[in-house]
Amino acid sequence: MGLKDNLKAVKNELNTEEQFIENFIKGERFIRKYKFYISAVVIILVAWFAGNFIISKINNYKT
Repeated sequence: MGLKDNLKAVKNELNTEEQFIENFIKGERFIRKYKFYISAVVIILVAWFAGNFIISKINNYKT
């Protein structure tokens, strides 16, 4: 009984690790596929926040 239970536990653990690796590879493929668009969105957001910060500072100095 103990050996069968251990084998089942090892199989379940391997299945869990395989699923984790599969999901990691899928995520890596997604990032690789859309790297340009993700980078563009990040750059636009950083520029927008920087622009708003600078404009608010300029408006504070004017008043």
